[in-house]
Amino acid sequence: MVVLIAVAGVVAGLLVWQPWSSDSGGGERTQTFALDHDYQARVQIPAGWRGFDDSSEGVRGPVIVPRDDRRTYSQITGDLDRIDDGQSVQPVHVISVTAQTCTAADTSSTPGQWKWETRELGDRQITAASGVSRLDGDVCLVAVAVDADTGSAAPQTTAQDLARELVAKDRLSAAKAT
Repeated sequence: MVVLIAVAGVVAGLLVWQPWSSDSGGGERTQTFALDHDYQARVQIPAGWRGFDDSSEGVRGPVIVPRDDRRTYSQITGDLDRIDDGQSVQPVHVISVTAQTCTAADTSSTPGQWKWETRELGDRQITAASGVSRLDGDVCLVAVAVDADTGSAAPQTTAQDLARELVAKDRLSAAKAT
């Protein structure tokens, strides 16, 4: 009986830990995520980062965060609100990727070309970069990278740098779902 309980404990531990999971390795891995407008995003996520699906805001797409950040997307956006209110919370480095209807300015752009914009949000150490690339017709791939840290004298650009790197090295792409 003791052996059976021990085996059950090991099996339960393995099911929780899941060493075979794509999120358990330390190296780069490629993940595919469903997007709106019947598209799929393919992201080569580097070591030290993890990607997960999120649709909590009503829009489907991947969220990419540092590997040791276990917050949900809703928790991350809540922490951004708290940082903007002047509260001290865990730093935020997040990239979200979505497929959206293009703006009038983006509809005329060449598919595959990226336009980037960087801005500070509020006055509490929150910076963001957003990139837009037209996929087809009036659908655009949008990457938004946000970095926030109340404990830092200067805003960091960890997620923003990664988002630009993913695009520059063709490690972020999207295509019609099959």
